[in-house]
Amino acid sequence: MSSSRKNTDTHRVSKAAPAPKAYNPFRRRKPKARTKLQTLTVRQRTLRRMEREKANPVRLDPREPRMKVEEAARYLTENGVVQVTHWTIRRWAHTGRIKYMRMGGRLLIPTAECDRILSNGLVLD
Repeated sequence: MSSSRKNTDTHRVSKAAPAPKAYNPFRRRKPKARTKLQTLTVRQRTLRRMEREKANPVRLDPREPRMKVEEAARYLTENGVVQVTHWTIRRWAHTGRIKYMRMGGRLLIPTAECDRILSNGLVLD
């Protein structure tokens, strides 16, 4: 007994895969994921920086000898502290470990503060 029906599995027509879309440089792309700091506006970032500086208010005598951050890093590296970069000094200043003052957008470290670090180590007052 043979069946007169055709086997449908062998007679399937395969559909052609859709052609890839041509490259369009003007198409809208998915926005990249942003970090939390990147999502803040300039005003919000400025306010955060001001709050951070208010947390550690330091009034320094303007006549007191002071040095730039790069000079302080060089001074500490040459006189005993192992390889301190200017970024480390900035981090110490912003976290309140050392005293600093801002003048014209520059971060200045008092010479007495560098001497304190050399004599006592990095100890909070």
